[in-house]
Amino acid sequence: MTTEPEARFWEAHREYLDVHLILSGTERIDVNFTGNLAAGRYVEQDDFLPLEGEKNASLVLRPGDFLICYPSDGHMTGVQAGKPELVKKVIFKVKI
Repeated sequence: MTTEPEARFWEAHREYLDVHLILSGTERIDVNFTGNLAAGRYVEQDDFLPLEGEKNASLVLRPGDFLICYPSDGHMTGVQAGKPELVKKVIFKVKI
């Protein structure tokens, strides 16, 4: 279920690319380069880098749309595009 950005979090990954593929619903994903965001402590076993800061851009993804997030791409997923909505999606983790 998508929600307000205040209820979501920023993240990035060092070991994997994220490929987000929307199957149903509409989701906004906010993005910014990791160099523009304040990094928290990297969690190696989860390949999770928490980030803080503001968005540089937003993408609204609909069924059939996809987004590839590289290690330099901070992203905040699950943001509502207008109103809360149930989204079904697949996230492929691609080892780099």
